[in-house]
Amino acid sequence: MLVIDREGRVIGILAGCPEDDDWEAIQRDAQQHMEAARIHLTASYASRQHCRGAFATLRTGVSYGMGQTELMNLSNTVRNSRIVRDLNTA
Repeated sequence: MLVIDREGRVIGILAGCPEDDDWEAIQRDAQQHMEAARIHLTASYASRQHCRGAFATLRTGVSYGMGQTELMNLSNTVRNSRIVRDLNTA
């Protein structure tokens, strides 16, 4: 399933689905969580142009590359970190 914004840009891809769960309900629940979280985000860098376009992004996980010589945990502001954590555990 593709998640597309109002401008027609792909902002997420959900691949695969469990056979014994109500996948449509899971997708609706995820969308509701993301929509509810969006209004609480702080994104002072929203207009910054980066390789994926001119829009805000939140980081999660581990990064390697672009001159890094070792793995590094990605970070956000304290407020956004809480939102990302909540989305990942919802």
